[in-house]
Amino acid sequence: MRILAELSDNPAQVREYDDLREAVVSLTQARYDKQREIELHVDELERIVAERTEDLKAALGEAEAANETKTRFLRNISHDARTPLNSICGFSSLLRQELYGNLNGKQTEYVGLIEDCAQQVLRLFNDLLDLAMSERGQLVLRREKINPAALISALVAQFAAQALSRSVTLTAEPPPPELPFIEGDAARLTRALAKIRDNALKYTPAGGQIQARAAAVPAGVALIVRDNGRGIDPEHMARVFDEFYRAGAGEGGTDGFGLGLATARAIARLHGGLLEIESEPGVCTEARIILPSA
Repeated sequence: MRILAELSDNPAQVREYDDLREAVVSLTQARYDKQREIELHVDELERIVAERTEDLKAALGEAEAANETKTRFLRNISHDARTPLNSICGFSSLLRQELYGNLNGKQTEYVGLIEDCAQQVLRLFNDLLDLAMSERGQLVLRREKINPAALISALVAQFAAQALSRSVTLTAEPPPPELPFIEGDAARLTRALAKIRDNALKYTPAGGQIQARAAAVPAGVALIVRDNGRGIDPEHMARVFDEFYRAGAGEGGTDGFGLGLATARAIARLHGGLLEIESEPGVCTEARIILPSA
C-alpha cells in the first residue's frame, strides 16, 4: 500500500508500473500458450507413434506368419520331393553300376546325367529348407567335439577327384601343431565347406588350384578355402551372401542356384561363428569360416 501510495504521487511511475505489469501478464500468457502448443504436439506425436507401432506390430505379425507358412511349405514339399528324388538317385546309381545288365556308352552317359540332375535338385531342396529353418531358429545341430584338421582332410578326400576331373588341383595344407578343437555339427560344417569348395571350383579355370587348411585365430579356429581363380569383382562383393544371387551369372561358365554361400554362412552363424570372403579380382579368393574353439 505504501508503494502504491508513493506511485500515485508520480504519474510517470504509475504508467511504468502498469506497462511492466502488462508485460508480465503478456509473457505469462505467451508462456502458457507455448506450453499448451507443446502439449498438443506431444499428444499428436504420441498418437502417431502409437499408430505406427500398431502398424509395425501388424506388419511383423504378417511377416512372421508368412515366414512360418514358407517354412512349413518348404518342409512339406522337401519331404514329398525327397522320396522320389532319392529313388531316382538310387536307381540311377544301380543302373550306372550295371548290376542288372550292361549299358552302352550313351546309356551310361544319360544315366549319369539323370543322377546328377536329381542330386542337384535334392541339394536345392536341402538348402532351401536349411535356410528357412535357420531363419526361424529351428535348425537343430548335433554338437560334438571336432578336430578341424579332420574336416579339411575329409573335404579334400571327398572332392579331390571331382576337382581333378576339371583339371583343378584341390589340396590340404598340414595343420599347425596344437590346433584347438571346435564344437559343432560335423555333417553340417562339412556341408558348409563343400558349398565354399563348390563356389571355388566354379570360378577356378583349368590348371588352377584350391587349397584348404585349418588355422588358429584369435577368435578360435578358421576353416579356410583359397583359390587362384578369377576372383570376385567389387560390385558383386556386397551381394555374395544374397540368396539366389550368382556373381557373374550373365558372363557364362557358372551354374547352380546362388544358395551356396548363403547356406554356408547360415551354418557358420548357427555355430556362433561367421563366414568371411576376401577376393582380389583376377588373382584369388579366400573364404574363412571362423568358429569359437571348444
